[in-house]
Amino acid sequence: MSSFNYVNVQNFTPNLGQWTSLANVTGQGRNGDAFTLPMSSGPGPVITFLSSSAFRVRFNPLPGADLTNDISCAVVDRNLGPVNLAVSESPSAIEIDTGVIRVVINKNPYAISVFRGDQLIHADTPAYNLVYIPGQQVIANFKVYPANARYLGFGEKAGSQVLKNNFTMTCFNWDNYKYIEGGVPTTGGPLNPSEPLYCSVPLLIETNPNPTNGGGYTYGLFLDNTAQSYFNLGASDYSDMSGKYYFGALYGDLDYYFFYGADTAAVIEQYTKLTGRAPMPPRYVFGFHQGCYGYYDEEILTQIASRYRAAQIPIDGLHIDVDFQDNYPPLFFHQQQ
Repeated sequence: MSSFNYVNVQNFTPNLGQWTSLANVTGQGRNGDAFTLPMSSGPGPVITFLSSSAFRVRFNPLPGADLTNDISCAVVDRNLGPVNLAVSESPSAIEIDTGVIRVVINKNPYAISVFRGDQLIHADTPAYNLVYIPGQQVIANFKVYPANARYLGFGEKAGSQVLKNNFTMTCFNWDNYKYIEGGVPTTGGPLNPSEPLYCSVPLLIETNPNPTNGGGYTYGLFLDNTAQSYFNLGASDYSDMSGKYYFGALYGDLDYYFFYGADTAAVIEQYTKLTGRAPMPPRYVFGFHQGCYGYYDEEILTQIASRYRAAQIPIDGLHIDVDFQDNYPPLFFHQQQ
């Protein structure tokens, strides 16, 4: 099995400006709702429209990389709605109008902008945006961080606030129950947003109730990459990130989905259709439950249940942690050996 070492956020450095940018777009090849963008040099991305308000951008820096393979651990349904595109092309840009949003692909150099009517709501930084290191699979994408934007999402992430503006985060599943030990950052304590935790949810939501160029808007970005990935939301802790943010990963494709929504609920509706929605849980889970590390035998569980009853505290279920396992792996794993 390959070994993938944890890389601290300060050591993922596309923001130092030394990576390679995409070259100029020389045209477009359309296959249904997918647009392949050939470049004046080097590889180019594929942009696929999934509905009138959602599209996908996919890029791999390796020569001859196959972008037709759509196996994903996260995605269950890319059919997010009807697609009816109006496409026009000029010497400087390719414009794709869905009826809800208008996506403009600048040619010289490559850059994506998204408009709602005439209002710009999302954009790559003008020149240094989709970047990579030649011969490797490390990739990143820089976006414009507009005035008054608010960033949230990311599932289980540490930090002292719900809004993640000016935070740097990494997605790397880690049994980091103390938040501050074991090969991870040791500054900032348990509210350090750069700490990797149990769960990785690389969903960014930008909501802007008071933009300087029009009415409020919301969009979401989902980065579908199983390698260690990174989000820097304007944090200038080791470089100047004024007016921009980036996301990227150590390996694999740059594969991200864009969802426009009238509000956050509309973005979540699209995201959960793409990745799947949880079924309605059984009735018993709506009761009172309690769990603890240290419930390692029947006698302790019975004693705990009796104490709840004696104290007249409602309790419908007790949950045990890893204590029942054989040196932490599940018992069935050893039985199959």
